[in-house]
Amino acid sequence: MTVCLGIGYDGRADIAQATHRAVAVPAGTSADVPAIEHYLTTAGLVDPDLVIRTSGERRLSGFLLWQSADATIHFDDRLWPDYDTAALAEALAVHATQIRAFGH
Repeated sequence: MTVCLGIGYDGRADIAQATHRAVAVPAGTSADVPAIEHYLTTAGLVDPDLVIRTSGERRLSGFLLWQSADATIHFDDRLWPDYDTAALAEALAVHATQIRAFGH
């Protein structure tokens, strides 16, 4: 299991910088849309299966915008300091019941 915390992370800025880097790829090499993921801050990490959003907010707030396209989003009213292993187990149990359509 990989846990990724978005502290000081801005998904829009990440996509913008990745796009700038991809455009700077030398002529004759592929710089298509899938190549952008290679220039993201999270390059080399697998895309998340589950994104947990705490604090009662019902939005991603720019967190992993590109990477979470096929993720299950779990919203929880608890604040981050109060999020414990029982809350994580609950989120994982709910996620386990989801049928994922990947891009549909």
